[in-house]
Amino acid sequence: MSGRVLLGLLVLGVALRLLAVVSLWPTTILEDGYQTAVKTGPFMDPQHPAGYALILGALGVVSHQILVPVFLQHLSGVVSALLLWAATRRATGSSWAGLLPAGIVLLDAVEVFLEHSVVSESWVVLITSVGLYATVRALDEPSPVRRWPVLAGGALAVSVTIRTANLPLVAVAVLVLLIGGRRQRKQGHAYWRAPAAAAGAAAVILLGFATASARFGPGFGIAPSPGWYLYGRAAQFANCRSFTPPPGTARLCQNTAPSQRPSGYYYMFLPQAPAPRLFGTFGSRDALIGAWARRAVVAQFGDFLAVAWSYLRSYYLPGTLPARLRPTTTKLDPQLDFTNGGNIYYTAAGQQALEGFFDPFKMHRLQWGVHVLRQWQIRIRFGATVLFVTTVLTLVGLVIGSFRERLAVFLFGVGGLSLLLAPVLTGTYAGRYTVPMAGPLMAAAGITLSAIWARRGWNRVTAIR
Repeated sequence: MSGRVLLGLLVLGVALRLLAVVSLWPTTILEDGYQTAVKTGPFMDPQHPAGYALILGALGVVSHQILVPVFLQHLSGVVSALLLWAATRRATGSSWAGLLPAGIVLLDAVEVFLEHSVVSESWVVLITSVGLYATVRALDEPSPVRRWPVLAGGALAVSVTIRTANLPLVAVAVLVLLIGGRRQRKQGHAYWRAPAAAAGAAAVILLGFATASARFGPGFGIAPSPGWYLYGRAAQFANCRSFTPPPGTARLCQNTAPSQRPSGYYYMFLPQAPAPRLFGTFGSRDALIGAWARRAVVAQFGDFLAVAWSYLRSYYLPGTLPARLRPTTTKLDPQLDFTNGGNIYYTAAGQQALEGFFDPFKMHRLQWGVHVLRQWQIRIRFGATVLFVTTVLTLVGLVIGSFRERLAVFLFGVGGLSLLLAPVLTGTYAGRYTVPMAGPLMAAAGITLSAIWARRGWNRVTAIR
């Protein structure tokens, strides 16, 4: 029966993607400059790690038709759903539990929207799903280490090269393999080999990526412009009477009360903000900007945590974020709205930017199809309520069920929640940041519900006896 449900989800998920293709031909025009980075140098992009631009460049060797990445991204959504279903099924022994992560990836309208755009989320979801599946397999088959453990660490490291926020997930997976290896130790196996292999594979990839950044980009590292991202957060509360600004940065200080200061987006990207006005566009003088921000954070660590908490809370209770920090007063980020034709991402300039790398294309909009997608989007997406429920189930799943189930909840649930660390600690709020964590958190919820159901059945048998 669960197989039929999975098939139904697949059919519906494919139908949604086909509807997106015919309704917004050939893409949404949502783009973040990745295609420009392909031409100027993927490692020179100050805003994004080079991974997605490298993927676009590799695809461009075959074809510059924009439908190629769009088609592959839609396909990646389907593959990601199947991988998460398989990983959850293996972790619980229940094919029903895996329907939750598969369902959210297949049916989440925001996931479909981003797959249909020239942005990196779909590839992050796919490669993260590969890494999580390989981690679960490595728990069962820790040797030979060159197979599942290496794939787990390697895949998750590759996901970091596309989205830096995935870095904590690498540590979670290695810790899971280390904890899970205790049982192999009882059988005489070297329990540390699997986590060491995963960590080693991740280290090789990340060090190689950082070295390539030093050779072809601004310097050694995996995160683009970390100083500016931290500045975007520190500028919201910094009081220069609490610390000594580095030489040449005193003009970054402000007299405006923190309660009246705008969002991190303002400080990072708008030309009238202090850093862009004084030092140039985002990414310029990153080390100097970062030094100022770090001094502010160290001197006012309590204020830093308070602002971070306000951002974290806003993902669960969107209305709690002050209006001056919100990108919108609506429940759905307009950047992700199927019907928001007035958004800057639908302008001719956006299409022209895409055509700087892709072959020229003509936009076609099927209005009734867009309307159907928008209505679906209102009802089916990984929003604040689902985030809250899955977080609660993750906490419950850490203390109930078998050792294996609790370990799997830690991998999917804590690992999924760790993807919010970077958005919460630096930068600004964006609805799309929750997309990569939707599948893992739903997997954790499915594992917890499976454990609760099994425990309920055991208690019932005990009572009858």
